[in-house]
Amino acid sequence: MPTLVIFGALFVLLALIVVLVRVRAARRKAAVRRTEELDQKQLDLKAGALLVQLDDALKTSEQELGFAEAEFGAEQTAPFHATLESATGKVREAFRIKQRLDDAEPETPEEQRQLATQIITLCEQADAELDTQAEAFEQLRELGKNAPQALSAMTSDAERLGARIPAAQSTLAALRARFDESAVASVADNPAQAQKLLEFAANEGSKAAESIRAGKAGPAAVAVRNAQQSLGQAAQLLDAVDRAGSDLDAATGKLTAAAQALQEDVDEAQRMTAQARATASPELDGIVGEAQRALAAGPAPRNPVAALTALTTIEQRIDQALAPARERAQRIQRAQASLDRALSTAASQIAAARDFITTRRGGVGAEARTRLAEAERRYAEAQASAAGDPEGALASAQSAASLAASALTAAQSDVSDFMGMGGGGTPVVVGRGGGGGDMTSAILGGIIGSMLGGGGRSGGYYGGVRAAEASAAVSGAASAGVPRWRVPLRGRGVWRLPWIRGLVRGTPQRRRALLATYRTTKVETTERKRNRWRSRPSSDASRSWRRPTSMR
Repeated sequence: MPTLVIFGALFVLLALIVVLVRVRAARRKAAVRRTEELDQKQLDLKAGALLVQLDDALKTSEQELGFAEAEFGAEQTAPFHATLESATGKVREAFRIKQRLDDAEPETPEEQRQLATQIITLCEQADAELDTQAEAFEQLRELGKNAPQALSAMTSDAERLGARIPAAQSTLAALRARFDESAVASVADNPAQAQKLLEFAANEGSKAAESIRAGKAGPAAVAVRNAQQSLGQAAQLLDAVDRAGSDLDAATGKLTAAAQALQEDVDEAQRMTAQARATASPELDGIVGEAQRALAAGPAPRNPVAALTALTTIEQRIDQALAPARERAQRIQRAQASLDRALSTAASQIAAARDFITTRRGGVGAEARTRLAEAERRYAEAQASAAGDPEGALASAQSAASLAASALTAAQSDVSDFMGMGGGGTPVVVGRGGGGGDMTSAILGGIIGSMLGGGGRSGGYYGGVRAAEASAAVSGAASAGVPRWRVPLRGRGVWRLPWIRGLVRGTPQRRRALLATYRTTKVETTERKRNRWRSRPSSDASRSWRRPTSMR
């Protein structure tokens, strides 16, 4: 009996030890799993942030290179074109990998880590390539020496662009009379945005002129660069308005043909024998129902681009469902008949998305950029395979149009949130510079980002050698010996460079938070000033010319 008790106690003890070991092992595995998940999230965040920063850097570098080529010619700028093309190729590949991570097909955790690491590596390589040419590019342009000539050229450009704004407003009014607001949403605020950029450019031009008179080459170069980029974006915004009418008219002209092609697909599906239907996709009946409902609703001329995209998407799906039952010759013939229309639709959608994202890149995140990059890749595939593989080209063109529409929608949502309107609030308005000029438009357009983005990470060709000089010129405190990290934002109590760096290099969520904080601080400060003003004697209150601009 004592022996049984001893053996029983030993058995219970052994069981407890086994249970404890298993519990500890399970806890360790859970901890490892949580750590891996956290590491993956950190990798994803880093990859997304680098994609946004490098995409901004490429757009800024492309614009800067355009200025340089206009001034010095193609031969002098050829090495920079080669570097930019190489860096662009790496970023495109990084976006392709990001699209793979975002698609419906799941990857294993190990594959996710590998793909995210590849994105980071490609972005860092592209960033390094741009940095290698930054100093040579600065030496080529020498804006500090050429600032007077550049300033003179910008004056005439600004006058020409200013004269185009009333015409753009009239064009928009005419488009709104013919189409729904959703049809012109991508260019609806372009004239207003262009006007703000022109004001910002005028303000930077005044700073450049003052710096030139004072013999300060560095600040003059920074101001000239900012003004040039503002004018370039203003021109792009106005060009998009001019092109919107022709794009909408072209889409309207294609609606009838698209509806007819879709109706032919529906008729073909309904004529299929039971044997042929057995070889088609099992989803065919559901897709045919969707197509019939779309056709019954009739054309939507008030938003022809959206209507054409919807018809094209349904046509792509029904073609895929019918493909197994169709003869190859028939498939090729139908693809050739629809390819030109699909390519034109994709090109129009891509152009609209690219213009919107480029001119508002300070508020657009990685998702919209990834969809646009994939749309451009699919469109290039469609063009390349149009002659040899019309079926594949048609599928690529239809996918490109759908992805571009998705990119534009995501970008519009990002910008709406960035401006503080996502929840029905009022737009965030960041203060004006000393002589005027709405800084919000400069931040939204990525111009502020290009101004302080140098020294690695999103600096583009405007990086490296002038990063410290640009920071000092913007803060105006280098000569006074004020530390860079303690320079107030135009004397309003917000430390300038960390605030700007957050706007330049942070995620869209971080940028929105910073702008919201600034707006709250500014409102509180303005209210305190008003209260102090109201408490002054009435004789002082009558001197409106002495009031701060924000209180008038």
